[in-house]
Amino acid sequence: VRALARDWSTLDGAADDAAYQARGVAGFATLREAARDLGCVFLACESGLRVAILADDDLMPGVAVAGVPSFLSATKGWQIATF
Repeated sequence: VRALARDWSTLDGAADDAAYQARGVAGFATLREAARDLGCVFLACESGLRVAILADDDLMPGVAVAGVPSFLSATKGWQIATF
């Protein structure tokens, strides 16, 4: 869920983002925006938020919070990627 937070600087490897950008690789924020522009739906795990000590308003705009049953119902028949 930290990947969906407004402040994702606590992610493993976040400190390397500037170095990757200096080498011409798109940064994490750019990739998140591109995914959103392509119509990706972002769902944050309700339990994951609690474990990470994050509140709903800590997430980037447009992220929905869902428990496992809601997630499975919402994504039925979809191609999904989780991380």
